[in-house]
Amino acid sequence: MTTAPQGQSSSNKTTIIVIIVCLALIAIVGACGGLGWYFAKNFITLMTAMVDDMQRSIAASNSFLTDVSAGRLDAAYDQTSEDFRKKMSMKQFQDFVAKHKGLTNGTLSMTNSQPPANDMAQIQFSMTGPGGPISGTVMLVKEDGEWKVDQFTIP
Repeated sequence: MTTAPQGQSSSNKTTIIVIIVCLALIAIVGACGGLGWYFAKNFITLMTAMVDDMQRSIAASNSFLTDVSAGRLDAAYDQTSEDFRKKMSMKQFQDFVAKHKGLTNGTLSMTNSQPPANDMAQIQFSMTGPGGPISGTVMLVKEDGEWKVDQFTIP
């Protein structure tokens, strides 16, 4: 049996060690890259959902306020949550709108909106019309996958 010369044996060990270290580095980089992609993908999904909720909640409040301003109170009331309708009857809603003349035939401006969280959103608005300027807040809640007005307040 012949043995490799001393220098060649050392060279083989060094080559094996270099290969093992390279494979370990490749595995570490691959794992980090995979985790990075996983977190980036989830972040993108969450951000897309948040933007979608924001757009839909603003659209729902805009639709509600436009109907109120145009005097389509039945249509506006239909856009309220179950809890809203338990607290305020249609007659009370009509009286509320009649009390705040600035809500009728006004030009709507959204002044501030908070990103939705926990299926709730808050939109601040102002209207300017024949009844004078008015501002308020619409609180929305996601009910059966749709944004519904849960609170409608005028300071």
